[in-house]
Amino acid sequence: MSLRTRIVWYLSVVVLVWAGLHHIVQKVFVMRSFSELEQADARRNVLRVKNAIEREKEMLASRCKDWASSDGVYRFALDRDPRFAKETFDPELLRRNNINLLYVCDMRGRVLWGRCADGEGKPLRLADFPADDLGENHPLITSKVGTLDEKTELFDTGVWITDHGAMLVSAKPITDARDKGPVRGTVIVGRMLTSLYEDMEQSLQDLQRQTEVQFELWSVQSALLDGEHVTIDEIVGAKEPIVRVRDEDRVRAYAALDDIRGQPALVVCATLTRLVTAQGDRAVLSALISTIAAGALILLVLLRVLQSNVLGPIARLTAHAVEIGRSEDTTKKLELHREDELGILSSEFDGMMVKLAQSRAALVKAARHAGMSEIATGVLHNVGNVLNSVNVSATLLAEKTRKSSVDDLKAAMEAVRDSAGDLASFLAKDPRGEHLYPLLVALSEQLDAERAAVGQEVKRLTEGLDHVKLLVQSQQSYAGHAGVLEPTVIAQQIESAVSMTAQTIGGEDVEVVREYEELPVCEVDCHRLLEILVNLLQNARQALQDPDLAQRRITLRLRAAEDARVAIEVEDTGVGIPPENLERIFVHGFTTKKNGHGFGLHASANAATEMRGALVAQSDGPGRGARFTLEFPIRRLQLAGAAA
Repeated sequence: MSLRTRIVWYLSVVVLVWAGLHHIVQKVFVMRSFSELEQADARRNVLRVKNAIEREKEMLASRCKDWASSDGVYRFALDRDPRFAKETFDPELLRRNNINLLYVCDMRGRVLWGRCADGEGKPLRLADFPADDLGENHPLITSKVGTLDEKTELFDTGVWITDHGAMLVSAKPITDARDKGPVRGTVIVGRMLTSLYEDMEQSLQDLQRQTEVQFELWSVQSALLDGEHVTIDEIVGAKEPIVRVRDEDRVRAYAALDDIRGQPALVVCATLTRLVTAQGDRAVLSALISTIAAGALILLVLLRVLQSNVLGPIARLTAHAVEIGRSEDTTKKLELHREDELGILSSEFDGMMVKLAQSRAALVKAARHAGMSEIATGVLHNVGNVLNSVNVSATLLAEKTRKSSVDDLKAAMEAVRDSAGDLASFLAKDPRGEHLYPLLVALSEQLDAERAAVGQEVKRLTEGLDHVKLLVQSQQSYAGHAGVLEPTVIAQQIESAVSMTAQTIGGEDVEVVREYEELPVCEVDCHRLLEILVNLLQNARQALQDPDLAQRRITLRLRAAEDARVAIEVEDTGVGIPPENLERIFVHGFTTKKNGHGFGLHASANAATEMRGALVAQSDGPGRGARFTLEFPIRRLQLAGAAA
């Protein structure tokens, strides 16, 4: 993932988290205030309804007072003139004023004139208000009041629950216009609030229009509270209206309304559309959208600033570093001319590249010297191996020269010279002369054998010196250059290595077993091949010097491998190799010999690699011998019938 993409992800997550937290805060705190405002509004609506009902009670009480304190009603209570009743209590007038009940009663509760009708003028029978006689013990009858100065408790105006619904009633004592004189009876006025019949709820509808509140009035005994999440006891016992959420669109407020006796009689239920909460939801949604939009704008601005001031320069620096890695040209410079941290980084990077180029040049020079030193060490090691063979040949030549039969020939010639020139008499009569011919024949044969042996040793000495010359030339041509490919019979190269190592210490009693496949003449680097074989045979002979070994045998195998390759195996029955050393033996400086240098196998492995081949070691463990396998590619020229 690129740095730009990562930054975009991080900033996007920050913006989304910020928007989410902001939205949660809006939902938890801001929406709570909207909800509280909505509940307060619902409570005000319920109180508005209760106040409207109180005003209705006051208006009804005022109307009742007007009738009860008029002189006409006062006289009617005495003379009961029907003409007055007909002229004053017009049913149509009562209906227009939404008066459902009007009773004029005497002091004992007998109805002097009465009317109880619904909104359409149809007669209405109420059990608590019989049409002829209420009785002197009716709560609204003022039979116990003789004068207005008497302190007698009297129900006045309030809600009365009838068998047809709730009614606002008002009862006033009948007096004259000056509110004087003895009380002559009671005027009772009633207006239905609720009813079992829809045509009698005119007052309720009027109140709804006045208050602009959608509300209902329920009797405490039959309140419809199923599913309202509130109980009658909670409503009656609450000092303030109770508010409950009805559903997502409505909220309801509840309050109790007392009857004329001061006991809870009605439940006012006001339903409020949740406009405040809806407005709050829209406000919160708008805030969320604006927050996300602001975050996106900030994100774009930050990306633009980062692109021009950070990401762009870093991208240039990255591309510059990649190009240097691809082309390995450490001389290229970025030259990012800035005075901030990125400018300093660019300048330091260019400086590092300059120092790296200088260090690289010094390292190449040091590596070249180290390579030359390693090659020189390898050459000296291989020269030492060859010089062992050369030294043996030189020693044998010196020994053969010292033991030569030339002294016997010289003694015979002195005997001939002592014969004073009479060679015939010396040969015929002198006992020494009789043995001269056989002696000369024997000396001739012996000298001929000595000459052949000396010639063989001289040949070995010459081959060794030629190999030393090639080793010295390899130092002059430096490591890594491919050697000269020569037409070669590989079996002959193996035999040359066997011959060069045959006279080394411990090589006299070693059995050499040859298992050669017939291979064609091919082009190989004879010098490197001989160098490897000499090292392997030298190590094999040294591994067989342990006097406790039951068998001292070296097995040489030559066979064809896959893909035009040749495999040469050098196997011995010597001391073997521990498993942990099978890889380490090719490391420069690693050796288990007392007088070893740890370079022979290392140089051989390098030479095998230069021949585009490989040298591997195998052993079953200490005391079980070892096998080294050299495998390398060849170029065939012609079939060779020679095999050792």
